[in-house]
Amino acid sequence: MKQTILILDDHPVYSEGLQNILSQVIGITVKAIFTNSQELLRYMKTETIHLVILDIQLNNESGFDVCKKIKIIYPLCKVIFISMFDDPQIIANSKNAGGNGYIHKSIDAKKMVDTIIEIINGKKIYLNNALPVAPKKIVVDSEKLHLLTKREIEIISLVREGKTSRDIADELYLSEFTIQTHRKNIGKKLNIRTKNGIIDFAYKHNL
Repeated sequence: MKQTILILDDHPVYSEGLQNILSQVIGITVKAIFTNSQELLRYMKTETIHLVILDIQLNNESGFDVCKKIKIIYPLCKVIFISMFDDPQIIANSKNAGGNGYIHKSIDAKKMVDTIIEIINGKKIYLNNALPVAPKKIVVDSEKLHLLTKREIEIISLVREGKTSRDIADELYLSEFTIQTHRKNIGKKLNIRTKNGIIDFAYKHNL
């Protein structure tokens, strides 16, 4: 039986490249590629999917959260995280989210395919171009950074520049309410209660 795969990544060029690589592998069919989780989850209602390959950092949500949703609805579906993050903590985060594997995007095509096949066959593999483990405080901060969406990081950067929620809303063509909601979510994820705390976090992480 052919193994059916979906790819979720907000960089279509990467998704299409990965799809082309996997299309040459016997026994694997990439059914579709997506740039947002809502479309992916809708598609999964229509067809049996054996594996989802998803980026950790998407535009409006975390890949970890998407994985948790998939695992609740489709517990037998395997999930592989892909990312350019170079951090040992990423492995722990991937496991905690229920992922069956993690593959750094810089890995060569053959190693990528071999690893995907092994995970399909039941192994759990986490490949990272990780740097040596950082001191605990930095690791904890890095873990929080992985929880943020690209939109949230963009907003943190704009807060660092001293812009108000109204300013940010105008710049991003969003409502002020939406920006305030994002800021509340940022505060919860980072356990930060003040604007100065967000600015301090931005400076520490060069956002």
